[in-house]
Amino acid sequence: MTSTSGVIVLGGHVLGYGIIKVYADHNIPSIVIDTEKFRITKYSRYCKAYYTCTGDDIVDFLIRHGKEGRYNRWLVIPTDDSYLRMVSQNKQFLNEYFIVTVDNWEIIEKFYNKKYSYPLAERAGVTIPKTFYPHTENDLEHISRSIEYPCIIKPSIGHIFLKKFNKKVFVCNDWSELLENYNNSLCIMDPGDIMVQEIIPGTSEHQYSVGLFYDRDSSHNYISVRRKRQNPPDFGTGTTYAETVEIPELVVYAEKILREAGFFG
Repeated sequence: MTSTSGVIVLGGHVLGYGIIKVYADHNIPSIVIDTEKFRITKYSRYCKAYYTCTGDDIVDFLIRHGKEGRYNRWLVIPTDDSYLRMVSQNKQFLNEYFIVTVDNWEIIEKFYNKKYSYPLAERAGVTIPKTFYPHTENDLEHISRSIEYPCIIKPSIGHIFLKKFNKKVFVCNDWSELLENYNNSLCIMDPGDIMVQEIIPGTSEHQYSVGLFYDRDSSHNYISVRRKRQNPPDFGTGTTYAETVEIPELVVYAEKILREAGFFG
């Protein structure tokens, strides 16, 4: 990265702030683009410029600036799933002017949409919760005979569901709740994007995350963490405290899933 290069962060919430702070520590400037007018990064001294756009206009906004020679070859870093989809699907156009930090959509979609992610995990040898994919009410009734209550209805694409219902899942204690929540989900989702899943018992401390840093096929570093606290306590929408842990099996399985997805070509 040259001395005149910088970073374009999509998303001005706390994760975006952390990104611009890290780059500022290395004297690399950052700008932020967000769909919300007021975000924490807007008021940070590390943010050189803050732009507000509707989601549908962000790609056009970037390309227009690229054609005008502004922010030439700056990194583009999305901070959530909606920005990730947007950047990945338009990577070919954005790469003419910027350096896009995400993979092609045919790879990203396998992790963006859980109905593709779960089969990946199974093929990599990872045990997953018992999961069903109803396409009709008749499918749902058949599933109700095969699953134990309480169970959950969850979306295959989480951020759309979360924005509408302000929760990650619907907990269903019996058939009537399962049917009611299924119909509620249909208000914003296609039937093919609805999943019914068993509940794995335990607190958030049984949840782990792995981050891998790769340059093409070369592994440079990794981090694995345990979720100590989340908000809300059940089916949390955000981690409030996590601790690093050293569990080599987690990294091995994460790499297997990436290979199964074709991440390494």
